[in-house]
Amino acid sequence: MYTLVYSINEEKNPKTVYVADFIGESNIFKGIVIKMNDKTAIVKLETGEEVKVNNKNLKDNDKINIIIRPEDLKLSLKKSRNNCLEVKVKEHIYDGAITKVIVKFDKHADLKITMPSSDDIIPKGETAYLNWNINSAIILGENYEER
Repeated sequence: MYTLVYSINEEKNPKTVYVADFIGESNIFKGIVIKMNDKTAIVKLETGEEVKVNNKNLKDNDKINIIIRPEDLKLSLKKSRNNCLEVKVKEHIYDGAITKVIVKFDKHADLKITMPSSDDIIPKGETAYLNWNINSAIILGENYEER
């Protein structure tokens, strides 16, 4: 029998997409860098939306994976300026102090959000907006191991 051992550092800063997805839950977006400045980069997702990420030695046309943990995503009825994706609320899973919310993004895989059960819950079937803080995203390049 084998035991998988990992550090908390790997959970917060995974080196591969496989590790990010294996250790805990992750929402993974694929995209390409289309515009740069000193501190940030604009990334066009495969679905066509544009989001902003921290510039961590990125270059124009770099293909990247944006990894966001469910607890770092925020769901709102109001559209925000940065990193805002339109989604449809699909399911609520109540789990004591937290609620897991599953949303449908475009025609792609479902996305997972974890929020305190005390927060207002957007009803199933409603259109909502998903957003995140730019510092919450983990960026991995295309040359990293993938599943």
